[in-house]
Amino acid sequence: MNEPAAWGQNIPDLVQFDYDGLKSTMSQVHNIYGMQMVRSTYEGVRKLKPDLRPLTITRATYAGGQRYSTIWTGDNASYDGHMLLGSRLVNSLGVSGYPFAGPDIGGFIGEPSKELLTRWLSVGVYTPFMRMHVDYDHNYREPWIYGKEAEKVNRELISQRYRLLPYIYSTAFEAAQSGLPVSRTLAINYSFDDQVYKSDYENEYLFGDNILVAPVVSTQQYLKVYLPEGGWYRLSNDTYYEGGKEVIVEAPLNDLPVFAKAGGIIPMQSVIQNTTEKPDGTLLVHIYRGDQPTSFNYYEDDGVSYAFEKGAYCKQTFTYDPAKKEIGITGEDGNFTSKFSKVKLILHGFPAIAKIRINGVLAAVAGEPAPLQSVVLDWSQKSSLVHWE
Repeated sequence: MNEPAAWGQNIPDLVQFDYDGLKSTMSQVHNIYGMQMVRSTYEGVRKLKPDLRPLTITRATYAGGQRYSTIWTGDNASYDGHMLLGSRLVNSLGVSGYPFAGPDIGGFIGEPSKELLTRWLSVGVYTPFMRMHVDYDHNYREPWIYGKEAEKVNRELISQRYRLLPYIYSTAFEAAQSGLPVSRTLAINYSFDDQVYKSDYENEYLFGDNILVAPVVSTQQYLKVYLPEGGWYRLSNDTYYEGGKEVIVEAPLNDLPVFAKAGGIIPMQSVIQNTTEKPDGTLLVHIYRGDQPTSFNYYEDDGVSYAFEKGAYCKQTFTYDPAKKEIGITGEDGNFTSKFSKVKLILHGFPAIAKIRINGVLAAVAGEPAPLQSVVLDWSQKSSLVHWE
């Protein structure tokens, strides 16, 4: 919590703080106090375990605290309104310098319905910090508490989170380098589009560059969404939508309206049960047909140590050029051996492809029917050029 707990009382003014030489009370230093607790925790753990990255989760903090901790959004309640508010809070924290944030999924206080818990979990999949959490005297938030049917849906949602880890980790690295948040208000990428500022679409956001998420309350099965310029594919079924338009889409509990950007590149992996388990060795790179050249910066390291500061990382750039009909893997950087030995390029929305050449050599196209097609590359070469005809 990282703030004094007075349980409904005020911290007495006789408790004073230095405040850069100016004697001050808790009312003045409350948020800085929280940030300094985070800082001391971070620095203390680094001193005790200098080779491991600490993970601190705080509620109280101040500008600059993102250097030491992630943050959760506080004591929410089990209402649809709080679920939607949580998404907006995370987006607001993102533009305030906190790229790694999230709410208590399901609500900290109260008892969510079966539908609300599932819907909230589906939004949580596309949240930087994903945690189900509850007060001690309420029902637990385990994904199986509402029976087999809900458990099946919730299990698939959690599996999707694990599939997306390469995309999320690469986007988190970008945030660490540039400050650009993982969850992004549409106003960041579409600043001059008046539609994104309408209250009808205030809950929509980008998750990284290439995924658009449209949260919807648990009692709705349809949702009016606004898709900005360009093209968009429904992530679950590849249905294509022209951008710059309002559309009404289905929103069943097992299929939150989530869209991949045309031209978007989304790396994924096989399903794992926890982050200490290795995936099957094939990086699944989903590429969605678009009209403009695009790229995605992929990043990987061991996830736990500071060895990346000494070059133990892997950085690659995936490029897509529709005019040249080429997909490239370029820019090898770092001396970290990837957990993946192969790359499977999965093409969405592409017309039937007769031939694919990898570095000039004719290769077989995987047997999926058009428009979904794929080809597998040996990633040991790192740099590759794929051309289709």
